[in-house]
Amino acid sequence: MKRMVNKTQAYRVIMTVLFGIFAGMVVSFLILFPPVFSRRQSRVIEGRLQLNLVNAGGLAHEYVNKYRLEIAVVNTGGDVAEASVSPDGFRWYTPVNGVTGLELPRGDYAIRAAYKNKLVYADYPVSLPGDSRVELDISDAPEAAEIVFYELTQGQDALIPLEIRGADELTLKNEPSGFIITKDGGGYYLAISGDLLTYGFLPFTATASNGKGSAETWICVIVPRDTPVIAISTVEELAAISRNLSGNYYLANDLDITGIDLPQIGSESNPFTGVFDGGGNTIWGYSASGHIELSGILGYCNGAIIKNLIVRDVYIDCEMDDESYNYSAICSASRSSLFLNCASIGGSINIFNAHAGGIVGSSYNNVIIGCFNSTDIINNTPNPRLPNTGGIASSNSGYTENCSNEGTIYGNHLTAGITGFHSEGTINRCLNTGVIYGRPIMNRFPAGAIMQTIDSGRVSYGYFIEGASAAGRVFTSGAIIGIKPLDRMGFRDRAMLASAGSFDGDAPDWAYASLDAFGPVPFGIFKERAPAPEIIVDGRRVEVPAAGGVKYFYSVDGSDPYKTCYEGVDSISLTLRAGQVFRVFSAKSGMRDSEVVEYGGSIS
Repeated sequence: MKRMVNKTQAYRVIMTVLFGIFAGMVVSFLILFPPVFSRRQSRVIEGRLQLNLVNAGGLAHEYVNKYRLEIAVVNTGGDVAEASVSPDGFRWYTPVNGVTGLELPRGDYAIRAAYKNKLVYADYPVSLPGDSRVELDISDAPEAAEIVFYELTQGQDALIPLEIRGADELTLKNEPSGFIITKDGGGYYLAISGDLLTYGFLPFTATASNGKGSAETWICVIVPRDTPVIAISTVEELAAISRNLSGNYYLANDLDITGIDLPQIGSESNPFTGVFDGGGNTIWGYSASGHIELSGILGYCNGAIIKNLIVRDVYIDCEMDDESYNYSAICSASRSSLFLNCASIGGSINIFNAHAGGIVGSSYNNVIIGCFNSTDIINNTPNPRLPNTGGIASSNSGYTENCSNEGTIYGNHLTAGITGFHSEGTINRCLNTGVIYGRPIMNRFPAGAIMQTIDSGRVSYGYFIEGASAAGRVFTSGAIIGIKPLDRMGFRDRAMLASAGSFDGDAPDWAYASLDAFGPVPFGIFKERAPAPEIIVDGRRVEVPAAGGVKYFYSVDGSDPYKTCYEGVDSISLTLRAGQVFRVFSAKSGMRDSEVVEYGGSIS
């Protein structure tokens, strides 16, 4: 009897242990499975959103009963191949053949369609089972130019007819004092009192609306100074700009400032307000380090014009005690200024506890056109600080167009190839071929290939290299239109980049400069024209068409010559095998344009 009791007790102990193990496994499964499943679902959802170039809103509705809604986009005045639609203003979809089918929870939706600088909208209730359909016509929105420039004279009144049609109302934002909209008949005019015109660059926006839609146009007024141009040809003359921040400057030649402590040119309380024309020339070797408030050739700008400037091999290694400071290669912070055809090539920007950008740091109401960055930017600001990091600008509330980044960008908060944080402005036709690293926001949303976050405004018709990062995210409102990933070779195919602009004609938007970049570079950086060299192949003279550039390079392997590129002078003499192909390229400031000048003839 005693032995049987012992066996029973042993049996009970064994069963208790087995039950405990089983219960532990169940509890562990219940604890661990939801996060694993959730992470898996998040990846599936995020993958689907990325495939459709949709932003991250609305994930909480994935398991709610939904109803189908089709949004159809038409355009009486043109095509809709590059339109985007949204049910709520922060999830954006790319239609297929003009139609997007959505599964939405019951509710009232503000349906929107965006195309170029137009937005059309309609309120629509999703409340009945079965298919529903709403159609939006892009042509219902007013017609307005994307961006316009006017040059006025200080002291003279002006009345400018605006290129706006079909609007019932026109409102201005960030307009200078004394700029007034008037209406005469069906047209709008900008009336400006001459005694209120100030020198410099004056950008602002006009939004045309008519109840069905709206269109935004950027109006840029330039009031040039009547002061003489000051030539800069030495390091001392460059440093002297800090003593006259409103001058009209022209860089007459390349400058090497390696190892030179350049004084800060412009501050927030005393900004640079003049003109700095780089003339397509290069400033080499700028450096800044330590606890300084600003970096860059120009520290702080307001109402200034900076154009045709190339900086190379910058080295910036700075840190501050809070993230309100900005660092960059050309200008650390700027308001209402113009940056045209500028580039930062090579070098590195290493930042701690601050914001960082390649061309501009903080960009408020600026216009940035045709700029390029290949400088690597590493922002090691730790969480919970909130720094912004971008290849062109750290943050942007202005107009950015035809800019590209090829630098490697790293940051711990809002991080992207063009601009980390975007609000109330426009990023149009920009490219990113750089790799973007960043800690995901809320452990979910990765760094952006074009921008990380758009709170309002528009990001449109850009391309990023696959694997660089995601397209970017909308967190409140704003439009994302036609942002597309391409594989590496897609960035060498002009046809694949059609939405970003032209590669042809006398003044194209883009060109290739593969000595400094794998992808396209804004063409405006190539400024001068030079006669074609004399090319002699086996005693025969070969004609090469003239094109932009001041140096010539050639290849004898018939492919894009990354390794077989040689600098030419007035004549080149080659010995080629039968069937071998050679090409000739023009270049400016060490950059080669492999599309403008090319001879691909075979020698027989």
